[in-house]
Amino acid sequence: MAQEYLLLREMKLQVDSPSGSTRTMPGCPRSVPGTQETCDALLRAPFFRGLRSQTLQAQVQEHHVVEGPKFDHVEYTIRVRHNQKTWKVNRRFSQFVRLKTELRRLGIAMPRLPPRISLGILEPTSDMFCQQRQKRLNFIMQELLKDGIATEALCIFLDFLPKLQSSLSSLPEDEESF
Repeated sequence: MAQEYLLLREMKLQVDSPSGSTRTMPGCPRSVPGTQETCDALLRAPFFRGLRSQTLQAQVQEHHVVEGPKFDHVEYTIRVRHNQKTWKVNRRFSQFVRLKTELRRLGIAMPRLPPRISLGILEPTSDMFCQQRQKRLNFIMQELLKDGIATEALCIFLDFLPKLQSSLSSLPEDEESF
């Protein structure tokens, strides 16, 4: 545990470094201060790997239709929990499709996604169609999180990395190391 703590403190210093540039990095959500190496090191940390498989929980709780200028779309609200922190993220079905593509690229099997469109009389934004899809997406989420299947891609999908980085900023400073 001491080694993981030191690794996290080192990464905290890199992430919070005022000289670090802010840019969008592949594999990291939104804009993350620092370098790609910092992000990669954070994702590979033994501490992070243990967190993913043991205490990360997620549930697709609800769906809502978002009106667009041309087309409406459905967003699914996922409630994520890690230790005492809970947050919600909204994801479109297309983002689940991208997650499946990324997991396939990593050689990880993901259960089959529900259909993109209804082959019957239901509209893709109808409540019945969305409820069925929501149940299937929740089942998939549970399968991905059980048995330590959770990957960096899934943690990024669930906005877990920013939550971990905010925890890093609250680590106590070790005055003796300077």
